[in-house]
Amino acid sequence: MINNRDKEYLKEFGFHLRKLREARNLSQEKLSMLADISENQIYNIENGKNNPTICTIKQIAEGLEITPKDLLDF
Repeated sequence: MINNRDKEYLKEFGFHLRKLREARNLSQEKLSMLADISENQIYNIENGKNNPTICTIKQIAEGLEITPKDLLDF
């Protein structure tokens, strides 16, 4: 179970991911193809509904052509 503090952190991470994706003019669909994960998963992460694994973070970072560190720097 995710506590309220962690829910807020996941929302902040999702907002950061959305900003990075939009700055690259990528749709959720395009990022999902580049990262080889489902569009639904991108949506859920961006909306703070999913706690991504470290491997998912790595895949998203690769899709965005950034380092995982950059993705986590928010």
